[in-house]
Amino acid sequence: MQQYSVLYITNLFPLPETHSAAFAIQRIHALQRLGVQVTVARLVNNTPPLSVISNIKETIEWLKKQAAIPNQAEVDGIQVHYLKKFQAPQPIFGWYSHLFFYWQALGQLEKIITQIKPDAIVSAWLPSGIVACKLGKRFSIPVVVLAEGSDVNFLPTQFRGWQMAKSILNEGASAQVFVSNALKEQAFQAGLNNKKMTVIHNGVNEKVFSIGKKKTINNAKNILAIGNLETVKGFQFLIDAFLIVSKQYDQPVFLKIIGNGSLKSALVEHTHKTSLDDLVNFIPLMPQTELVKHYQQADVLCVSSLQEGFPCVVVESMACGTPVVASHVGGIPEIINTTSGILVPPGHPEALANALIESLEKQWNPNLIRERVLEKFTWEHTGKAFLDLIQEVRNE
Repeated sequence: MQQYSVLYITNLFPLPETHSAAFAIQRIHALQRLGVQVTVARLVNNTPPLSVISNIKETIEWLKKQAAIPNQAEVDGIQVHYLKKFQAPQPIFGWYSHLFFYWQALGQLEKIITQIKPDAIVSAWLPSGIVACKLGKRFSIPVVVLAEGSDVNFLPTQFRGWQMAKSILNEGASAQVFVSNALKEQAFQAGLNNKKMTVIHNGVNEKVFSIGKKKTINNAKNILAIGNLETVKGFQFLIDAFLIVSKQYDQPVFLKIIGNGSLKSALVEHTHKTSLDDLVNFIPLMPQTELVKHYQQADVLCVSSLQEGFPCVVVESMACGTPVVASHVGGIPEIINTTSGILVPPGHPEALANALIESLEKQWNPNLIRERVLEKFTWEHTGKAFLDLIQEVRNE
């Protein structure tokens, strides 16, 4: 098998001391197992966010954390270059701010390219996609741009300059990859019309996520939710739905929410106002190896998102044999079938509560739930599909 070298440009690779975006590491590991040498250029925005810039103390603390990020490190066997640059404010400069990022990082990226001589560049979405396409054109390297989040839904209207960004992506990418058919369709409606638009689903590490023995205490039931504590994830609707469940279900039931985000304080306050403090537990995000036991002990995973791309928590839960109640949005309907979960309309606490009660009362078959994942949603499937695509664009 021919050995390939890939430069992976992304703003989604986990930063030190964080556990988010683990899917990026898993995707790269899948390529490494197939003999691909992957070097990561992690774009780091060194401009303080508006949420902290009004407070001098918070700004200083934020800058200290950024300064502690190394220029280069090895993370789980992956060579990572952290490119710390300032980004012009997007509300003012729109998508043009990503060109500013590109010109700052060009010198470092050129050194990396000279060193590793990549056969292809794989890039996460914006801003990485614009940087990758400009870089690929400059050095005549094929570029595969990957859209893996629900932000595709609002790209054209979020900031000005979408026509510019769209042209760079359509003309500069050899292929555009989407983690779900729903995202691909949304991107097409947004004006992306690359000659090679394909779907490669995310996956799950089936060796890490497996069926475990549940421990039931006092016949209590456990609902699990995992994700960023942001508006788009719909946790506010989940708490409202859980209030209904706690009143109507005839057995003790608890809700565990694992994640970090800007809405944590508001969600904790909402939980307090609804007198659910003793039934709802907020836990910080943790490594995947620690998440497994929470999936295994849960009776159902709930995904209450308003928008989604391809949430890995769904396939992780299913690999553990745990059913899923989830919003009928994004790529979720492409994963869940009647043997593995229940779909509900987004933003409707009553419908969500009814589905959670139905799930808690139903006798699920954990082996059938897991089998659904093993059929097509493992990282081995993802890695093979990416390698085939890299070979294809390289040969062209």
